[in-house]
Amino acid sequence: MSMRRIVLIALASMMLLSSTIHTSVLAAPQDNAPLDPTAPAEEDKSAEASSQPTEYSDDPAYNSLNRNEFFSNVCVDPSSGTTVQLSGKDNIEKVLNYFMGKGLTLQQASGFVGNMMQESGVDPRKIQGGAVADDNYEMQNGVGFGLIQWTFSDRQNPLKAKGEQMSTPNEKKSFRDIDVQLEHIWDELNAGYRHTLTALKGADNPVDAAIIVHGPPNPGYEASADSPEDVRTVRGGNAQKVYDQYKDAPPAGGLSTGGDGSTQGGDTSGKAVIAIDPGHNAVDVHTPEETTGADLYDYPNSPEVDDMWQVGEKVKAGLEEKGYKVEMLRSSKDESVDFKQRAERAKKAGAAMAISLHSTPGASEVFNQFTGAYRQGSNGKIEFKNDQTAQKSTQYSEAVAKKRAEAEGGPVPVSKVNFDGRPDIAAGNLAWVQMLSPDVPWVYNEFAKDGRGGSIGLTDEDKDTYAKGVIEGIVAANPSGGSPTTGGCGGSSGGAVSGDLAATAKAYAWPETHPSGFTERKKEYVDAIAKTKADSYIGGCEGVDCGAFVTRLVIDSGHDPGYNFSGKSADGAGPTSTQEDWAKKNWEPIGSGVQDPAKLKPGDVAINAQHTFIFVGDGVFEGTDIASASLCDRAPMAGGNSANEPGFNWYRKKV
Repeated sequence: MSMRRIVLIALASMMLLSSTIHTSVLAAPQDNAPLDPTAPAEEDKSAEASSQPTEYSDDPAYNSLNRNEFFSNVCVDPSSGTTVQLSGKDNIEKVLNYFMGKGLTLQQASGFVGNMMQESGVDPRKIQGGAVADDNYEMQNGVGFGLIQWTFSDRQNPLKAKGEQMSTPNEKKSFRDIDVQLEHIWDELNAGYRHTLTALKGADNPVDAAIIVHGPPNPGYEASADSPEDVRTVRGGNAQKVYDQYKDAPPAGGLSTGGDGSTQGGDTSGKAVIAIDPGHNAVDVHTPEETTGADLYDYPNSPEVDDMWQVGEKVKAGLEEKGYKVEMLRSSKDESVDFKQRAERAKKAGAAMAISLHSTPGASEVFNQFTGAYRQGSNGKIEFKNDQTAQKSTQYSEAVAKKRAEAEGGPVPVSKVNFDGRPDIAAGNLAWVQMLSPDVPWVYNEFAKDGRGGSIGLTDEDKDTYAKGVIEGIVAANPSGGSPTTGGCGGSSGGAVSGDLAATAKAYAWPETHPSGFTERKKEYVDAIAKTKADSYIGGCEGVDCGAFVTRLVIDSGHDPGYNFSGKSADGAGPTSTQEDWAKKNWEPIGSGVQDPAKLKPGDVAINAQHTFIFVGDGVFEGTDIASASLCDRAPMAGGNSANEPGFNWYRKKV
């Protein structure tokens, strides 16, 4: 019997054993038919890339196809990239859970599984040719191994090192373990294959996701010798089967699974991980801050410490009902945890958002992280410098404040705290737990009601009201995917500039072409995003996003105020795939692939599943007739694309 047939039977049998999925968001229905995936091919992996892909090439044809002058020309809704432990009854479920825990959708995670089914049958111990490694097996240069068949030493050696890195005195890990391999895949995706990850986050169906993971047109993570048609039909077909198997599954709890397949009880969620920080500490705690010499002092402030624990428990229960995974930064009401430990726990949990809960007899407020915030001690000063985290913190804080105000029936402003002049407290304008957490967007809450709060205990009704507003605010902030859905500071339409397309393009886009990594936005565009983000699609990174830029330019210039559902999130506005669906129904197609600029008109839009840009015409910018942006990589600017690029469909407003 061929190895292909053996693996097919084994994989089908594996799926028959699973009647329920313990994923972060779903469980396979009991009556769902078992998955019958295409068996992995006994293929020669010699064509696999032997090193990390090069971002730039000297081959003009390659550059034309892949737009390598800006290798991150992909715009999609971002996700939180949260981390969860492995869970699931079989390897397919574990892989789905892992990638969904990192913020990918089921469609996107299925794309990875579809490739792994072809490479290894989703067996982390599979050796090229069909054998299964025992505990003594060592990888060999030129022989594929593992989930994605790492073939050459320059990619095998880091995998082996990952196993050593993940080992502890109590548990030795190996490159043969599925959790080690998945962690290594994630490392590679965030290093030399970042373009694949960015593109993958834009996929809205499993077949496209499988193609993106493999390539072409862009150099993918897999890059086997399979033909494009085989990639679509076999790997994409696998991905579609996986997606169809689990797409209608109900929410379920999960199992935390080790690399050896052992399981322990655990709770997972496909939505973002939310860290809850119930205010104050069980006992007095003093921790030195190295840079400033300040004392990171915390204390019980009873009954606030008990009140906030109860509010935190209510928030946790409410979020878990909605499918979120919640990390309490104190494991119990009586645990002593200093500010540094809380920040470290939030980061380790992969939190997309952290919430501090406090109360005061003064006034309800929300405090956000912001660049330039500082704390000053006897030895020096530290500042908050992570602009991306600050932007998200501000965004989330506005959403939480709005929902809290609705629940509490009074104003809840987003403010800046002031510690200057307070005895025994380091000067500054940001809470220590926020300052010590540069990578996790943190929303710091104070609650007050009729003089109650802090050392004056809250009523049960107060606690319920507080928890309700925070829960609804987190949901509105939408930390698992992009901009807030209903948060923000008001304003529903209209950009900073109105008028013709050329004038608005000049206002929003830099007049010169900048390289990858230039994300500074023009003031006019900053204002346009600020005025519309409460209820409009702004993509990722505060509008540093191709779809957001094209949407705002087309609408705010008056070229077509209805473009992309008028930009309104509630009406269906979304990223490039959504925009193309809208254009197909409301504009007219004018061609695909290379276009003659002489036949294009200002306002014509080029779109594919991962990117979009706009033709603005002659005389707007020097040396180019295009304006574009790229997700978290290039702010709106002149150029970056051209009319003679393949791979795009072009649309024009109907007359």
